[in-house]
This record gives sequence, structure tokens and C-alpha cells, in this order.
Amino acid sequence: MKTKTQWITRIFCLSILLTSVILISQSCEKEKDRTPIYRAPYEKELPFDQMNIDSIEPAIIQKFARDTACKHIYLRATDDNNFTSMSTNDINNVRNILDGRIQLAPEKISGRGDFWFMPRKANPDDSIWFVQHGWTVNQRRH
Repeated sequence: MKTKTQWITRIFCLSILLTSVILISQSCEKEKDRTPIYRAPYEKELPFDQMNIDSIEPAIIQKFARDTACKHIYLRATDDNNFTSMSTNDINNVRNILDGRIQLAPEKISGRGDFWFMPRKANPDDSIWFVQHGWTVNQRRH
């Protein structure tokens, strides 16, 4: 029969062996790659027309503005609804809404597309503002 000392010695040796195996297996694991994943740069286009200009929500714009891969955001006036039914006040309201959206990230946001207003409905200041921010005014027929 084995003595108590022999049992203690064997248990001690087994625990050292087990600890060694655990430490060796952990040291053999590959170190995790901490290199950031590359994302290709892109541009985002957010379309709107006179019926859904409010659909360009500030939260959506801020999401793309914070994304470092997103290089530019275009607020695009679509050809679907050509803005001809708008009054001078409506046109000014559109300008104010779009200006608020642009101010969320002015370095990343500009306009795209053409606004087709009825003659003499858009005041000159509004027309100039639209052109300065990337849109055209009455440049092509819809």
C-alpha cells in the first residue's frame, strides 16, 4: 500500500503537469489581430422630393456623418416631383429645412439634382443659396 507521502507527491506532480499543459496551450494560441478592418470609402445619396423632404431625418444624416468611411453625403432633389406647385414661402421653407440638415456636417454634405420652380416663385436669395450648395434651379425640364 502506498504511503500518504507518495500520494501527496503524485498529486503535486499531476497538478504541476496540468498547470504546465494549460500554460503551454495558452501560449500557443495565436494572438488576435488588432488591425482595424478596412472599409472602402463611399458616398451616400439621400433622395427627396417636395412631398417627403422631412424623410431626410437628422439622425440618418448624423449616422453617415460619423462614419469615417462615408466621404460625402448628397441630399438629392429627385425628378419624381418637380416642385412646381410650391409657393415662394414653401420654397423658403425647403431652403430652411435643407440648411438645417447641411449644418449637421457642412464639410460632408451638399446638394445634388435640379429644383424646377414656376417662374418668379423662388426669390433670388433662395435660388442663389440652392446653387451655392450644389443644386441647380430650373436647368432641365422634367
